[in-house]
Amino acid sequence: MNKLPIYHFDRATSQYLGAGQAEACQVEPGAYLVPAFATPKAPPASVPAGQAAFFDIDADDWAVRDLAPVALVETVPVELTLDQ
Repeated sequence: MNKLPIYHFDRATSQYLGAGQAEACQVEPGAYLVPAFATPKAPPASVPAGQAAFFDIDADDWAVRDLAPVALVETVPVELTLDQ
């Protein structure tokens, strides 16, 4: 069976997640079953540090943007007893 390379992106942020393969449609010859939040358009080959590829659905193309800073959360260790 023929397969088509596809590229998955996050449904909320549109950030590139990884590659996969779409299966050929058995009902419509020449068509492929591309799942939601995936595209056959390849993301940029290289992305600078601190940036990521995001898929713009309206433009039907990839864009490279800065990554949002991540807030660090301080955790407090909790001691549990066997009764808890």
